[in-house]
Order: sequence, then structure tokens, then C-alpha cells
Amino acid sequence: MIQEITAALWKFWRQFELNGEEVIAYQSGAVPSAAAVPYVTFDAPRAETLGTLPLTVVIWCRHDGDNVAPAIAQRLAFWEAVEKALPAGGVTLPLSVGFLMLRRGSGDFLYPVTDEEDATILGGRVGYEVTYYTI
Repeated sequence: MIQEITAALWKFWRQFELNGEEVIAYQSGAVPSAAAVPYVTFDAPRAETLGTLPLTVVIWCRHDGDNVAPAIAQRLAFWEAVEKALPAGGVTLPLSVGFLMLRRGSGDFLYPVTDEEDATILGGRVGYEVTYYTI
């Protein structure tokens, strides 16, 4: 079941494009060292039936240090696309044994972050909740 949950969340988070190109999605902790930005990182844990987990996905963008505007624009464009794909009422992701219900985070839906190791990386976190309607 965890493979199906991971596949469903991966499919949802890889639907986004910036400048006509797919934004690659990686599970947190599994980003290749040569990955090109922008990309998103997400977690895909398993919860009990009817359990709800608060989760995050983060878009990572790079700037050249002198001009952060393009990275900020990428982050804002991603957030705008997520707002459309994840409406306030939520969205369901079908599974063979039920479905996942994704809803916007209740207090930190969209939040800017930075990379502590690389000052040229700018991030944008999306807080959301997943309820597991599984058998």
C-alpha cells in the first residue's frame, strides 16, 4: 500500500510546470546531487485508516545572488498553481483500496523558506493535510 500512496502523491506533485517545463518531484531525502532546480520535495508516509497527517511539499529554486526576482517569481507561480490544484475544499487521489483526501494546511498553507546550506537556494513550503480513506 505504501508504494501506491507514494505513487499517488508523486503523481499529484509532479503535475506542475514552470515556464512550460515539468517541475520534477522527489521524495524528501532522495534528491540526486545533480538535480536541476526548480524541483519539489515531498514526504509520503502511511497512516492508519481515517488517520490525518500534516505534510509539506517544498519548491526549491535557485538565484544568482544578485537577482532573486526570477526565483521569487518561480516560487509564486508554483504557489498559484497549487492554489488552483488544491482548492479550499480539498481534492481526492484514488487508490485501489480507497482514496487519499488532500486539504490545505490550516495555518501555514504557503510559507517561504531558505536553504541553510546554500544561500542561492530559495524555497516555498506548502502545508497540507492528508486523510487516509483506505481499507
